[in-house]
Amino acid sequence: MPVTPSAAAQAAPATLAGEADRWRGRRAPGPLASSKGTYLTRLRDIWLMMLICVSAVPVHAGDATSGTARNWQISAYGGVNFGGPSEDMENAMSASGFDARSPGGFGSSGSDHPFTIDDGGTWMLGASRFVKHPFSIGVLCGRISFGETSGYHSQAQGLLIEYGSDVAALVVFTNDRSILRSLLQEELFELSIGLGPAVYRTRTKNVSSQIDLEENKATKIGLLVDLGLKFPANSRVFAAASLQYRLVGAMEVGPYTATALFDPGVTAVLPETEISFDHFFAGVSVGIRL
Repeated sequence: MPVTPSAAAQAAPATLAGEADRWRGRRAPGPLASSKGTYLTRLRDIWLMMLICVSAVPVHAGDATSGTARNWQISAYGGVNFGGPSEDMENAMSASGFDARSPGGFGSSGSDHPFTIDDGGTWMLGASRFVKHPFSIGVLCGRISFGETSGYHSQAQGLLIEYGSDVAALVVFTNDRSILRSLLQEELFELSIGLGPAVYRTRTKNVSSQIDLEENKATKIGLLVDLGLKFPANSRVFAAASLQYRLVGAMEVGPYTATALFDPGVTAVLPETEISFDHFFAGVSVGIRL
């Protein structure tokens, strides 16, 4: 897309242009491996803390097979996402000229673009009920954040795209408490595998726009696959490790406009592009059996 810079934009010092990112309150992330490593370290620490807490709870037998009323499970989830729309968006930005290096200023050396700030994650609430051993049916709902992708144009400066989605799923689970039995033949873990349809309300937004709020929303019908390992298997309070695959599909987003910070007459456009929201989720949860 051709760009027509004005005389004012051409005269702006590089240090002022480099303050576009700082003006928006954004920072360049560290290496991706370091970011993911931090998330995984946090998940490990949270998981260990929950294991310590729930291990102190007395174990009482009781589930759908024993005839007691403890057939409900309610859980709260938290974790991080892997995949999602950022790779497609970075490719589209590179193809449209938003791959310049932002100039530095005031102690900053500048940043290579595009890049994604993976500060997103997922929180979810879930409730399930045993219907006939080993099957249970449940509902999962929550909010997903994929972070933000930043691009930089040599003349029109910064473009920052934010992503997210709401999710609601109806899932059928099969549950097995015989896996990983202890040497004393006690049922310590409960393995659950779930599959079901899901409704995703996806959204993207150009949060760097100085003129109008450029936003895209879509409702997608997809799939959610859930793998969970709960401990202890028979206590009222439990902790769980969860892995999910969320088949969301793709949506058309854009066009998005970048405007020079010090001269609104200088613009560049990221054309309409298709991005995929399919992703994995890894997290931990704590729950109660009723």
